[in-house]
Amino acid sequence: MRIAKFALTMVFAVVGIVLLADQRAAANEGIPLEALAGNYASTCQGTFAICLNPSTFAFADCATTAGAIIVPLTDLDVGALTRDDQGNACATGLGVDVSLPVGKNPPSVSPVHPAVAKTLNYDPATGTGDISVSEYSGGKCIGSTFDSAGAKQTTNFVFHFAASNGGKRIDMIVTSGTAFVTDTTGNFIGGFSLSCANLRQ
Repeated sequence: MRIAKFALTMVFAVVGIVLLADQRAAANEGIPLEALAGNYASTCQGTFAICLNPSTFAFADCATTAGAIIVPLTDLDVGALTRDDQGNACATGLGVDVSLPVGKNPPSVSPVHPAVAKTLNYDPATGTGDISVSEYSGGKCIGSTFDSAGAKQTTNFVFHFAASNGGKRIDMIVTSGTAFVTDTTGNFIGGFSLSCANLRQ
C-alpha cells in the first residue's frame, strides 16, 4: 500500500512539473499575433484640438493657416471591431465630442462610421506593436474586411498598442493623427492625448 501511495505521489509530482513547464514555455512565447483575432468591444477617450479658419470658421490646416482658431475638445467613442489572424481589423463606432470648457452647447454626436486597421509591426514576446487606423464616411465592415463602395477616407491615425490577458485585452494610445481638410490633404488636428481599450467579447 505504501509503495502504491508513493508511486501515485510521484505521478502527480511529475505531472505537476510538466504542467508548470508548459505554462512557463507558454509565458516565454508571449502572445502570437493570431491570438489577437476575434471580436472586441472598444472604448476611446481623451482630448484634442482642432484648427478653424479665422474668417470662415471652416476646418483649416493647423500647420499652414495663419491666425487659426484653436478649439480644444474632449472625445468619447464606443464601438465594436473584428480582427483577423494577420492583424487586420474593421470597426464601427460612434463618438461624442464637446468643446472645453464644457458650456451650454450640447456635444456633437458623430454618426456610426467604419474604421479600417492594419498592423504595422508586432512583437509577440512583449505583446506590443503599432497599428494604422483609417476612418471613412461611407463603406461598411464585413467581419474584419472593409467594403469600400461609396467610401471616402476622412482621417488616419497611428496607435501604439499592448496586448494582455492572452490577447483578451488590447490597450492603445494615439501617436499620430491626421484629419484631412480636403480630400486627403491638410490636417486640422493639433495637439491630442487619446487612448483606447479593446476587450474580447
